[in-house]
Amino acid sequence: MAVLLYLAGVVWKEPVLIFSGIILFGHASLDRALGYGLKRKEGFKYTHLGIIGKKEYERR
Repeated sequence: MAVLLYLAGVVWKEPVLIFSGIILFGHASLDRALGYGLKRKEGFKYTHLGIIGKKEYERR
């Protein structure tokens, strides 16, 4: 999506689309690099990369 937005900006010479594509791509890349991913409907801590946040230990 971000790359398409950027390319549309380049084709139509629209700086707002170019800038938006760069920001969106950078944001998505940083999320992935830090271990965050696409959020699931179960909740914020559930992503396509796994569960994020503090580990919940079982009580014994």
